[in-house]
Amino acid sequence: MARKQQTSQTAPATGGAKFWIDSIASALRRERDFRKEGKEILSIYQGEKVATTPFNILYSNTETLSPALYSNKPKPVVKRRYDDKDPTGLAASQMLRRGLEFMLDDINQAETGFHDAMQAAVTSALLPGRGITTFRYNAEVETDDKGPRRVTYEDIEIENVSWENFCHGYAKEWRYVPWVALKEPPMTRQEAAKIYGEEVAAKLPYAAPGGEDDDNRADGHNSRDVPVSEWIVEVWVVWDKKAKNVKHVCMGYPDALLKEEAPKTKFKGFFPVPRPLAYFRKVDDLTPRALYTLYKQQAEELNTMTRRIKSLINACRVRGAYDSNVAEISRMLTAEENQLIPISNAAALYGQQSSLDKTIWLWPLEKIQATLQTLYQERETAKQVLYEIMGVADIMRGASAASETLGAQRLKNTWGSLRLKRMQNETVRYVRDCLRLMAEILAENFTPATLRSMSNLPLMTNAEKQMVQQQLQVTQAPPAPEIQAALQQPTMEEVQKLLQDQASRDYRIDVETNSTVENDATDNKEELSEVMTAIGQFVSTVGPMVQQGIIPMPVAKALLTSICRRFRFGEEVEVALESMPMQAPPAPQEGEKSGPTGPDPAAVKAIEDVKLRSAQASAQTRAACSQRCVRRGRPGRRAPPSR
Repeated sequence: MARKQQTSQTAPATGGAKFWIDSIASALRRERDFRKEGKEILSIYQGEKVATTPFNILYSNTETLSPALYSNKPKPVVKRRYDDKDPTGLAASQMLRRGLEFMLDDINQAETGFHDAMQAAVTSALLPGRGITTFRYNAEVETDDKGPRRVTYEDIEIENVSWENFCHGYAKEWRYVPWVALKEPPMTRQEAAKIYGEEVAAKLPYAAPGGEDDDNRADGHNSRDVPVSEWIVEVWVVWDKKAKNVKHVCMGYPDALLKEEAPKTKFKGFFPVPRPLAYFRKVDDLTPRALYTLYKQQAEELNTMTRRIKSLINACRVRGAYDSNVAEISRMLTAEENQLIPISNAAALYGQQSSLDKTIWLWPLEKIQATLQTLYQERETAKQVLYEIMGVADIMRGASAASETLGAQRLKNTWGSLRLKRMQNETVRYVRDCLRLMAEILAENFTPATLRSMSNLPLMTNAEKQMVQQQLQVTQAPPAPEIQAALQQPTMEEVQKLLQDQASRDYRIDVETNSTVENDATDNKEELSEVMTAIGQFVSTVGPMVQQGIIPMPVAKALLTSICRRFRFGEEVEVALESMPMQAPPAPQEGEKSGPTGPDPAAVKAIEDVKLRSAQASAQTRAACSQRCVRRGRPGRRAPPSR
């Protein structure tokens, strides 16, 4: 009851531009301290405050933690939720997995790839305290006089959002957030006219870029020198969960909304962003906080001691006085190597029973050296305290040598990552949520032709399957195993129906990801070895029972298929097992030719015709994508960002 009351109080009612301008301003005020601290932390990390932070422990910690949290591009793991016999679910999961793998390949270097976006999100979460990534469906439609004809190009646009260009409505849990707002990149009047029309663009308040920093700019440029055509305006895009629509708002134009539209993709959580990546977990609200605030006091102590060490090192110089009767002493201090300096009145020194060391008085440095040693020790102690707070000490303890045993290395590896498990799990959670958003776009927005070409799965349409079945009925010949296997596969329409039904898709398909820090090649080899070991043990144990008739062939086939479904590589093996005959072929009679009779030529021709048409459709789709990219002036597969 309390949750329902909270939702009704925090969710904003549908309002005009003034309402949303006030809501965004209120959210920005709520995060005022967080945004101020974030700017200071970024300036320290980027080395802009060398005088006050001579010991940049923030940069060191960030570069140590970042690869421990995210280092390798993830692998999408899409499978049937319950690992049962579900041909349609198997084909749909394979189609989504291959589509995600294609989207994760950074083919177009001119755009932000998935790997770069995840690295940027991790860095933002480690420094200011919040990482944001958005996903949107992007398509080009061929039109004529009658309207849209067909989709010629479609893609998923991945964009890394700055931690400052995001805010949301008040809530204590992410599931209760009523709205989120994303700040668009600054746009000129010409760009605004393309999106909102010339009438709306003419009413917006434009300003010269960088006007607030004119007095502090090092390049000497002034915003007054910028031509009016390059003046910009800032627009926020609000995703209203209650109204289920998207609103475009300009903070300086409260008269009306710039645009209001339905979202292109009906995400399960409505928002085009996952729950922000944050490593500082708060229990009372969703306002982020930077990790640097946890050890800011220790970092300031390190900076203070480093400045003192520098001052004492400057003071630790050879200085002193000497007896004026021996004027050659000053020449001794500047003489070259292996050079002897004659002394004119050496007899006087000997007559006074004096020596050279008694004629020189050096400034005592023993106390300065002792103080330096104490400062060095205290700085190391402060570093260890800081490392314990951040968990960096566990990473250092987990470092192993090549000479150590395998057990010792595994023990250190486990201990070294123990403190980081929660942060690593948060990173995996964020990557998984991003993959799920991309899977929703693939399932709900992409056309069957694009999915078929992208996944390269041998799925027929209903018309193609009917044509093959009619050809088999005419020939009255038993189909070959490969033809029978193709006919048992679901059609493209059945797979598309499952993908576009959100409830059925969630019930039958699960989207996960592997670890983002482990070696994927090692994982693949180990899992493949496990699959082969399991199959070998099963065949050696059950095979003789099948030959003796103790276990029927269908039972053995079902058992082996169930075993293979437990592995990530088992889907491909399962498809091959489905084509196995349910019983051994009968022995040939006397006088009959042994060996297979071969597939029916007419049925094989029908299958080849289906494959040929599918290949032609795939080639046409790839050619259309290449033409789009060539016209845009760069090779690749993705369209440029619309913002």
